[in-house]
Amino acid sequence: MANTFSNLLDRLHLTSKEEGVQASEPTEEELKDLRDIYVKAGQDHVFTFYDDLSTSEKAGLFERLKSFDPQYINEITEKALHPPQSSDESQETRLEPLPEAATASILDSKEEDVQSWYTSGL
Repeated sequence: MANTFSNLLDRLHLTSKEEGVQASEPTEEELKDLRDIYVKAGQDHVFTFYDDLSTSEKAGLFERLKSFDPQYINEITEKALHPPQSSDESQETRLEPLPEAATASILDSKEEDVQSWYTSGL
């Protein structure tokens, strides 16, 4: 029974890195340091309900949050949402019709061309 419980805690990431040892709540200094990192990144909302959590939940959240770099997450999010424009992209993109040589129609094409298109799967 104890082994099952330990396995459950491990799978929920509620144990420390030492196998089977229940995680303990971080110290005030550790929490303050981590919270400062998230405040600087504008992500301090992740601690909104921290005080409402149980000791093992606090330990699990702390372990998870310290494995992230919130500043890096902000950087890649900014790049994804607002990609930098190259000098070529700064010009307005215009759509133009394809040249006549690049188009064809079965209505005005030779029968042998139409048959070759059907044969090739077009």
